[in-house]
Amino acid sequence: MNINITEYPNSYAEVKLEKSESIIAEKGSFIFSDGEFISENKLELSSYKNILAKLGGKSLSYVAYKAKESLSLVLGSRDNSELTLIEISKNNPILIKADAHFARSSDVEIKLLDTKITEIFDSGFWMNVYGEGFLILKGYGKILKMNIDNDKPLLIEDASLIAMEEKINFSTVDVKISDELKEYLKSGVEAPYSIKGNGSIWLQTKGEYSIEG
Repeated sequence: MNINITEYPNSYAEVKLEKSESIIAEKGSFIFSDGEFISENKLELSSYKNILAKLGGKSLSYVAYKAKESLSLVLGSRDNSELTLIEISKNNPILIKADAHFARSSDVEIKLLDTKITEIFDSGFWMNVYGEGFLILKGYGKILKMNIDNDKPLLIEDASLIAMEEKINFSTVDVKISDELKEYLKSGVEAPYSIKGNGSIWLQTKGEYSIEG
């Protein structure tokens, strides 16, 4: 399998599959293929957590495209979101916002984090992505990958953070930590996340509704 994401803006995915290889994608993403494939509906209704996560943008069903011959498959977003490719390895899983999933190779799995319901609502619906293969992430505006290595917290706006390596520590900032931060938040800035650690994070630079409005 080979995946290429075209340049920003208006990116789309070019997926080259050999016979019997498959990719799992959001419904409505298929544009065209130069070869024959089998498409199957892939349901994820096994737990209340998946149904709950639907409220946060997680799909309950996907399409699995399995190649009947060597082919090129082109997939694109229907909602003006942009795409980026992430390689997933067994020793370095990542976490993503539920609505940031676009597609993944068939040997990569996603699962809603085992988190208390109140914590899920506080910080959004997050999923663990694990296995060995590729993930195509979607976000709005240009998607930035940042490699961080710090002990001092980096402040990230809540809705901008769409993915991070599992080893990164994050939490919603306590606005009581300093007078300076209180004044900062009074300016109208959304409550940020505090990010610490050594690894990569992915940020979207626009919001969904700012694109559509």
